[in-house]
Amino acid sequence: GYPRLSSIYASYGFDVRHVPLDAGGIDIDALDASGADIVHIMPSHQFPTGRVTSVTRRYELLGWLAGGSERYLVEDDYDNEFRMAGRPIPSLASIDVLGRVIYIGTFSKSLGSALRLAYMVLPPVLAARYDAALGFYSSTVGVVDQICLARLLESGDYARHVNRYRTQRRQVRDALLAALAASPAAPRLSVEEADSGLHFVLAVRTGATEAQIARAGLRHGVRLAPMSRYATADDGAPWDDAAGYAGVGASAPLPGYADTMPRFVMQYDGLSPEAVPRCSAALAAAVLETAR
Repeated sequence: GYPRLSSIYASYGFDVRHVPLDAGGIDIDALDASGADIVHIMPSHQFPTGRVTSVTRRYELLGWLAGGSERYLVEDDYDNEFRMAGRPIPSLASIDVLGRVIYIGTFSKSLGSALRLAYMVLPPVLAARYDAALGFYSSTVGVVDQICLARLLESGDYARHVNRYRTQRRQVRDALLAALAASPAAPRLSVEEADSGLHFVLAVRTGATEAQIARAGLRHGVRLAPMSRYATADDGAPWDDAAGYAGVGASAPLPGYADTMPRFVMQYDGLSPEAVPRCSAALAAAVLETAR
């Protein structure tokens, strides 16, 4: 998961539990066993795995909500505009008849993180409670910025901008994937979840560890984000590349995976077309340097 989320919730005094996921999304049995009342998920593009929650699992999540009167689901749709293939996926909020899904999103991917623009759509009951308890708060986004964004949305210019940007990012992604497929390291590389959003997962068939490949990447000029960096046990203990979780061992797969291949989160929203050849060459060199 996204480590900063855990830190934010913990800072407000919440008892944070980390729930595993499988190919279909969050594990419902593990969610039940966790005793949680609130679940924060990214069903359209889970970070860091890139997995999309299946339709069946989405309805199971709505069933989980129905199992308790104070259960809520936070649907974090942080890059929903950038699905690269297929039709857009309906949000959980759009099929929520209980009024228990809190939908949040951001303009950081589409307009830039410096603007600090985000939004939250509350169910009617929670919206009323929010107004009563916190309605005195002022928005941290300036009025001018809000008016500009509203006009951008109402005019259709925002949708046109997103379409252009998505096309540009798809071209960069395709160029990167083609360069990796043509590289000497291609037989060792496997791409996962390439169409879900602005990052994909790169798996490497090798006897080296993620840390070893990442260090080699730095020597060749590319910074890699190991998947294990985002793995956390239920007790909050991070994954150790050499020892795994305490009592588990490094030979065990990362949670949610059936194999022990090193994996890396490949974000390309900031990658320029000109940098693609250098990036792919450096990555291939790092993989081959550490190959066993």
